[in-house]
Amino acid sequence: MGSITKNLNLIVFIAVLPAMAIILVFGLHQRQHSIEEAEQEVLSLAKTMAEVQHGITNSTRQIFSTLSHVPAIRNGDSIGSSKILRAVTEENPDYINILVLDSEGQVLSSGLPFNEGNLSDRKHFREATASKDFAVGEYVVTRISGNKPALTFAYPILDGEEETRLVLSTALRLERFAHFFDVSTLPEDSFVTVTDHRGIRLFLYPPREETNPIGQKIHPQGWEACRGKLEPGISIHRGSDGVRRIFAYQPVQLRPEDPPYMYMWASIPQAKAIESANRALAGNLAFMFLAALAALGTSWLIGRRTLIRPIKHLVDTARDFANGNLNARTKLDGTHGEIGVLARAFDNMAAGMALQQETLHTIADFTYDWEYWLDPEGNPLWVSHSCERISGYTAHEFMADPLLMRNLVHKEDVPLFNEHLRDTIECSGCSLNLDFRIIHRSGHVVWIDHHCMPIFSKDGTPLGRRVSNRDITERKKVEDERTKLEIQLQEAQKMEAVGRLAGGVAHDFNNMLGVILGHTELTMMKLEPSDPLYSSLSEIKKAAEHSAELTNQLLAFARKQATEPKVLHVNETIEGMLKMLGRLIGENIDLIWKPGTDLSPIRMDPTQLTQVLANLCVNARDAISGTGKITLKTEAAEFEEACFPHNTECTPNDHILLTVSDDGCGMDEQILPHVFEPFFTTKERGKGTGLGLSTVYGIVKQNNGCIHIQSEPGKGTTFQVYLPRHAGNFTDVQPGELSEQRSRGNETILLVEDEAQFLGMARAMLQNLGYRVLAAETPAGALHVAANHSGKIDLLLTDVIMPDMNGRELFEKTSAIHPGIKCLFMSGYTADVIAQQGTLDEGINFIQKPFQTQDLAVRLGRALGKSERFRE
Repeated sequence: MGSITKNLNLIVFIAVLPAMAIILVFGLHQRQHSIEEAEQEVLSLAKTMAEVQHGITNSTRQIFSTLSHVPAIRNGDSIGSSKILRAVTEENPDYINILVLDSEGQVLSSGLPFNEGNLSDRKHFREATASKDFAVGEYVVTRISGNKPALTFAYPILDGEEETRLVLSTALRLERFAHFFDVSTLPEDSFVTVTDHRGIRLFLYPPREETNPIGQKIHPQGWEACRGKLEPGISIHRGSDGVRRIFAYQPVQLRPEDPPYMYMWASIPQAKAIESANRALAGNLAFMFLAALAALGTSWLIGRRTLIRPIKHLVDTARDFANGNLNARTKLDGTHGEIGVLARAFDNMAAGMALQQETLHTIADFTYDWEYWLDPEGNPLWVSHSCERISGYTAHEFMADPLLMRNLVHKEDVPLFNEHLRDTIECSGCSLNLDFRIIHRSGHVVWIDHHCMPIFSKDGTPLGRRVSNRDITERKKVEDERTKLEIQLQEAQKMEAVGRLAGGVAHDFNNMLGVILGHTELTMMKLEPSDPLYSSLSEIKKAAEHSAELTNQLLAFARKQATEPKVLHVNETIEGMLKMLGRLIGENIDLIWKPGTDLSPIRMDPTQLTQVLANLCVNARDAISGTGKITLKTEAAEFEEACFPHNTECTPNDHILLTVSDDGCGMDEQILPHVFEPFFTTKERGKGTGLGLSTVYGIVKQNNGCIHIQSEPGKGTTFQVYLPRHAGNFTDVQPGELSEQRSRGNETILLVEDEAQFLGMARAMLQNLGYRVLAAETPAGALHVAANHSGKIDLLLTDVIMPDMNGRELFEKTSAIHPGIKCLFMSGYTADVIAQQGTLDEGINFIQKPFQTQDLAVRLGRALGKSERFRE
């Protein structure tokens, strides 16, 4: 029975283990608390040092400002200014000397004798003359200061033309810092130090010349921790003396927008900070260990006398009962205490189980579902043989291992099943149901409809629970498929509704922008660039053009943007964009290009591919703080519906996969469902419109592709864009352009626009280009004009969406009156009457509202056949 003694000792050990754990956790917490207190202490001291330096700097600036108004100094009086400077130097012993320099750096006067004649090469002089403001220079070591380090300052004196006339210069003795700092309250071996913006040590107190002396760089790890930082911080590392220390640094700036010119440091040895906490932790652990040893010895002595013999008898009886002797009993009814209670409980259990076994065997052959009974403690009393059909395990295996049922539960459903078990224990008088998954012996997943019902005797005594498990795997498959379809439908309906709204807004807004942009341009043509109104009109024009770009992004999302698809090689197109993308993301971010091989061409508008890559790269750039990398990759891929079940518009077939990934901040699960919605953005106000990703979404869907996003906070983001490969032959083409542009014409144009303001503006544009214009506000009016005009009408310029009749119907009826008439459609967005999903029908000439005079001239020339046009 040695195992019983071991278990008792284990129980005692486990009993004291929480106390030891508490002591350990408390001790570690005290250590951490000591470190945090030390961090706050050195941070406070570093901040105080920075405030002292700010005070010295501001005092120096104030003295210079006052001296700059003294007539003798301002007029360059060498003798008079030297007297004044000598008096100021004597009153301020922190300054080694004060000089007056001319704009070329030549010394004109000084408070003390000064041998060097020209200081034009000094940093503080160059920065003061360049910025025309107070400047801080590098630290220097001069003979005047006794070969001690000093920090230089310069202050420009400007003339009436705001040009530098003279420069005041001084050097501050850095050893004077020792008067302001007191480290007596810090632990032994603490110190404070000052470094310049390059990490050169300028000052150390108390002096420690044996390690990292004045004038040399501080330890690289400390310098890397603070370099370029604008906020105070903590760095815990080994210093130049090999001692692990808690360092606090505080950057000092001359102005908020300037980089730090100096860093203040305070240091405490980490061992000193946690010394008392370590001693307390070691003492408490030693005491608790001795107490545990004493408890273990006592439990071993008592256990051998009071537990081993009766428990051995109980074990032997239980073994007999387990071997099939249902009449085996402990015969310890007269034993007192817990052992007696245990023996009697065992005897009662044995009697009850014998009765239950007899009852269960009578119904075992009539169960179809997986049935089993549990005693009040949750142990199996009987398991139906149908368990093997559902789970793959036999009833004997379930009886032999009470935990087998729990071990079969699918790992994702374990928390749900455990909660169900707790509810089963707490709710002793109710029936509980649960659907969950188990892993069949063969490895496949089986869904279980689990019913748990309490069982009571006639007098109300709880006998246990009856559990019924039914295989509902097929039903769950049907429900999952229905849920999947509902989610896909909801997603498609939501994005379609937002797209219709975006397209409608863009249509109306483009009409208004067209009026603003057109009249602004016409007015500017009448003004000279020197006219005061010209610059104001130019700003209005820029604002209108920017607004037009935003509406084009809305149209891209709504798939109402006019496109002219071309057959493209993806790799060649992207390689032509790499320089542009590199300038777009900046030099601090690496752009990595991984082109795939043997890729099929795609059919897509090249400008749309540019929009997709530009928006995704800008989005990636904004997610990277500091340096990072963006990776572009192409490859052939087969879109698998099972991988992305919510992509309803992408069919499984051959695609070109374009991947854009970054190592930026990433996004969480709450943000991901909204990233493609217009105007949704996580950027600060004024730093993003929220239309970049919605534009990408619209373009991809317009080209029968699909887009998938993977992202986690801190792990970056990956966009996967699937574009269908072009099944036809590839022809190397370029977008059609006018070979030679004719800015003016003399043809007759029938202009039809139902917006009166836009009609007047467009008429003025056409007339300004030299065309003869026949204008109408309605399709009916246009047909009347066409029927009554005796001459030739060369071209119909018409809006697409109008009351009573659309632009295409109007063109067909006008062609019957004037055979051979050409047509140029215009609209705030492409309607289905001339395009499908924004892609123009073959042979359609279209101009997007709003447009400018030059754009109109190009499109008119193309429609009238004045220019060469390249086609696929």
